[in-house]
Amino acid sequence: MYNVKRTKSALVLSVISLVMCCVLLLGSTFAWFTDSVSTGVNKIMAGNLDVKMEYAVLDETGAFTEWKDANGADSLFTDGLWEPGHAEVVYLKISNAGSLALKYQLAMSISETQAVNVNGDSFKLSDYIKSGVAEVNAETGAFTSRSDAINAVSASAEKVNGFTKEGELLNAQDTAYLAMVVYMPDDVGNEANYDSLKSAAPAINMGITLIATQAQKESDSFSSDYDA
Repeated sequence: MYNVKRTKSALVLSVISLVMCCVLLLGSTFAWFTDSVSTGVNKIMAGNLDVKMEYAVLDETGAFTEWKDANGADSLFTDGLWEPGHAEVVYLKISNAGSLALKYQLAMSISETQAVNVNGDSFKLSDYIKSGVAEVNAETGAFTSRSDAINAVSASAEKVNGFTKEGELLNAQDTAYLAMVVYMPDDVGNEANYDSLKSAAPAINMGITLIATQAQKESDSFSSDYDA
């Protein structure tokens, strides 16, 4: 009997001890300091490289009326006869239509037929036609005279076959307004004057090519030179 009472007493003490431990543990848990940190939403987007080229349509006064997509355009240059002093001007709008910084290169694409000049030598018109580019105002950039257009680019003009012009558009929606002037200098002589008895007239087809590639601007966790 004594053993039974002793066992019950030990059991009761054990239960009381367990309850007290739980109470102490619960009390100590509520006594701890708490804190938390969480980041905001980090948005990650893919960049895209997109360049757009348009050409200006001018009215009879030389004022800009609209910009048209140059992709596939086949009427940028007139069908005039090339001779010393002849000049053609195309006004271009180049836009960064993507989200990545870009650098671009303008070039002339040429196809032509040779001829024989009055001196009996074969020649190509592209050897006697020059091209250059000048920056212009978007709304009032049209040249008022042939000489103004030629003078604006003559210092840096190159032979039309092999001509290139480089630039950068580092931010989305950045735009460059350019005037491309193509002309035959006044000092060209009989070396570009074909002999109709010896050959057909030389002909040249000209187009404008725009190439864009990524510019070195964006950066990652290490540097900005991965664009290089």
